[in-house]
Amino acid sequence: IGCIEPHFWKSLCELFGREDYAPYHFSVTHTINKLQDKKWDEIRSFLEQAFLTKTRDEWFELLTEKDIPVGKVYTLDEVFSDPQVIHRQMVIEVEHPTLGKVRQLGIVPRLSDTPGKVRSLSPLLGEHTDEVLASLGYRKGEIDKLRKEGVVG
Repeated sequence: IGCIEPHFWKSLCELFGREDYAPYHFSVTHTINKLQDKKWDEIRSFLEQAFLTKTRDEWFELLTEKDIPVGKVYTLDEVFSDPQVIHRQMVIEVEHPTLGKVRQLGIVPRLSDTPGKVRSLSPLLGEHTDEVLASLGYRKGEIDKLRKEGVVG
């Protein structure tokens, strides 16, 4: 939910019947005073509870109808089956060293003159531990001790 503009925040407050929250739009003044003002705790608590009353899709429909900026947070399966992601051919397959072929999103900005490409996979857990610790000045014996003590994997 992106109520950056005051009128969007006002619409959200009206939707909840909490017009008294409208003055608390995320303005500079309120942001500065936010930590000292207990009203923010009340607003946050109210919103947390309110958004638990419907599903993500129900909120998306309702907020969209009210012209309140909103977007869905997708699961991975939803990302891979999203019509726009499919149309833009954003899903690629890469060879993972332990999982075999896996799907992931490709390079998001699709530039015709300078197309991006995945050059390497994300490192495996602990794959670069020795190099990182060595660059910080740890010696092999110290790194081995940290590994033995379970500090690093």
